[in-house]
Amino acid sequence: MKTIIERSQSEHTDTPAIFECYEVKHITYKQALLNITSYRGQCVDAVHYYGELQFYHNYEYIILKLTRPLKQEEIDNNQEHYYCLEEGDLTQGFNSVQELISFANEVFKERFKGIYELFVDGIPNNRKMPIAAALKPLDLRIKCASCKKIITGGCYNMGIDKYCPPCYENTHKKKSNTTPRQRRTDLIVRLKKGQQQRIAVLARCHTSTVCAVLNGRQSQATRTASNIIRIAERMADNNQRYYITKPRC
Repeated sequence: MKTIIERSQSEHTDTPAIFECYEVKHITYKQALLNITSYRGQCVDAVHYYGELQFYHNYEYIILKLTRPLKQEEIDNNQEHYYCLEEGDLTQGFNSVQELISFANEVFKERFKGIYELFVDGIPNNRKMPIAAALKPLDLRIKCASCKKIITGGCYNMGIDKYCPPCYENTHKKKSNTTPRQRRTDLIVRLKKGQQQRIAVLARCHTSTVCAVLNGRQSQATRTASNIIRIAERMADNNQRYYITKPRC
């Protein structure tokens, strides 16, 4: 434990990473924060959780990255991931949120000894809470931020909040329908004959979609519509270019 506490210090062994104090507003000078992050739901085969202890010390904002020793059973079960590591080597990945919170609580008690008050942030389905509440049994199943139902399949990861496909599609449709649309006459006039077909090929859509987007009959807030407008602006600018030539005598 002593070796782990000494090495739980960001990228540098001796000097932890320091940032400007005014950039961080979610903790105070008497609070330490355990920030939990994970790539679960964002990367394929991502299963681990990562933790950082963040606090102020002498008017400096310090981040300590937590590490733990590897077990031989973990190496045997996932040799591709731990192909160059041995038993006892330190890793930043934890297998569960409960394991990370318990380990961070032990490190916090040994390193700070009651100077700060520890809070935990980044627990699935939960907001920032004290360490005493985080140590209790929590429901960590992924839930939709809109309908509050448990998500069993795929989901849309929007940072802290996650949405099931029906809720995300309904929210996205409402936003796209409420976005103001306008007829891009400035682009339509400057485009040459046949260039709308060329835009459809580049944007990988139908020519009718290009015509509807430029005339304001279809949402202009989607990714396809943004690509259509961007390509049309580029073509219109190229059509408007002229070159200054030497006048004839």
